[in-house]
Amino acid sequence: PSLIDDGKTGFLFEPGDTEELAARVRCLVDDPPAARAMAAAARAEAERWGWEAATTRLREEQYVQAARNHRERQRDVRTLRQKIKRYRDSMFRGSRADV
Repeated sequence: PSLIDDGKTGFLFEPGDTEELAARVRCLVDDPPAARAMAAAARAEAERWGWEAATTRLREEQYVQAARNHRERQRDVRTLRQKIKRYRDSMFRGSRADV
């Protein structure tokens, strides 16, 4: 997820587009209440990503995904072991059938 919600917690623009950057800054200079509202929203978003919040998210979301990935890899390893066993069994029997 992006930390910047364009127009709410900041502005997004193409890197190097100085005209767009200047226009966005002008908007904030010309409208101090909007600038204060954006600053407050940006701060609230940044606080959501403090150390405690980030580690909580890591623990709750990323750990679950890591465990899921691990289970899938283990399933792949078991499948590979089964294929190798079938191949060895077929070689022992002298069969060249598709394993």
